Amino acid sequence: MGLATVYRNLRKLHQQGKVRCRHLPTGEALYAPVDRDQHHLTCVSCGTTQTLEQCPIHEMNVQAPETDNFKLIFHTLEFFGLCNRCRPKS
Repeated sequence: MGLATVYRNLRKLHQQGKVRCRHLPTGEALYAPVDRDQHHLTCVSCGTTQTLEQCPIHEMNVQAPETDNFKLIFHTLEFFGLCNRCRPKS
């Protein structure tokens, strides 16, 4: 199977809502199944990512709009900054 086939199928799965796609500052795209919410801290300098286990959105008790034509499946939350290695030392 060629890479073009892999990426074409990933795009199709993303359009169907079966996988999520995150784009890193480095230009890389990360795909993951849509089975739970995801939260990350991402360094804008080196692109390293740290997963947040606790969701600050859940603590705020944010509710999705209740409509007949929309069902909330998942959400993503990503904070961008500088990791300890990339942050200037003072």
